[in-house]
Amino acid sequence: MKRNIYLIIITVLTVICIVVGSAYNFYGIFSNVFPEKGFSVSGWNAVIDGECEVEDAKSIEASISVANIVFVRGDKFMVEYHCSEILQPEIKVQGDTLYITQKDTSIWHMGNLKGDITVTVPGNCKLENLTVQADVGDVTVDGYTAKVAEFFLDVGELEVENSQFEEATVSADVGDITLSDSVMNRLDVECDTGNAMVADVRFEDLTISADVGDVEVRTVDGLDGYRMDLSGDIGDIKVDGRRCGKEYYVSEGTSGSITISNSVGDIDIE
Repeated sequence: MKRNIYLIIITVLTVICIVVGSAYNFYGIFSNVFPEKGFSVSGWNAVIDGECEVEDAKSIEASISVANIVFVRGDKFMVEYHCSEILQPEIKVQGDTLYITQKDTSIWHMGNLKGDITVTVPGNCKLENLTVQADVGDVTVDGYTAKVAEFFLDVGELEVENSQFEEATVSADVGDITLSDSVMNRLDVECDTGNAMVADVRFEDLTISADVGDVEVRTVDGLDGYRMDLSGDIGDIKVDGRRCGKEYYVSEGTSGSITISNSVGDIDIE
C-alpha cells in the first residue's frame, strides 16, 4: 500500500516537472521568435507607449518590477513609459505622494520584456521623499532635490548626479553604484556585489559597506578634517594614493566622518 502511494507521488511530481519545463521552453522559444512580443497567460504582450501628466506632489514612491527608470527635471510633473503591456505602470497621486507601481511579473523575468519609465518634475520642485524600489532595471537620477532619498535595487545599476539630499540611503544587491556632483549631507551605502563610486559629492557623514567590489571616493575638498575608519579583508586600502594595509583610522576631525568596510575588493579614497 505504501509502495503504491510513493509511486503515485513520484508520478505526480514527474508530470508537474514535465509541464513546467515544457511551458518554460515554449515561452522561451516564442519570445525569441517574436522579439517585440512576449507570451503571457493573458495573450500576446505588445509594446506600448504612454504618458500621464500628474498633479504636483511632495513625495515620489516608485515600485518597479522590470524597467529602467529615469528621473529628470523639466517643465511639469509627468510620467512617460515605453514598455511591454504586462509592464504598464499604474500611476496615481494619493495625498501628497505620486505612486508609480508595476504588477509583480517575476514569473516572466526570463522573457523578452521591455520597460522604460521617465519621471519628470518641474525645475523648482523640492521633494520631501524620493523612494525607489527596483527589482530588475537601472535607476538614473539627474537634478533632483529631496529631504530624504532611498534607493533599493535588486539587479541593476544606480546613477545619481547633480542632486541634493539631506539624507540618502542606497542598497544594491547586484550592480554598480555611481554618485557624483551632488550634495548628500548624510549618505549610507550598502553594496553586495558591484563597484561603488562617490565622486565630487559634498557630505558630512559617509558610510559604505561592500561585500564584493571596489569602493572609490573622490572628495570635493580633500580628506583634511574627516574622521575615518576604513577596513578591508581581501584587497588594498589607498588613502591619497598611499597604501595603508588592511585598516586605516583617524580619530579626530571636525568636517565629518567616513566609514568604509569591504570584504572583497579595494578601497581607494582621496
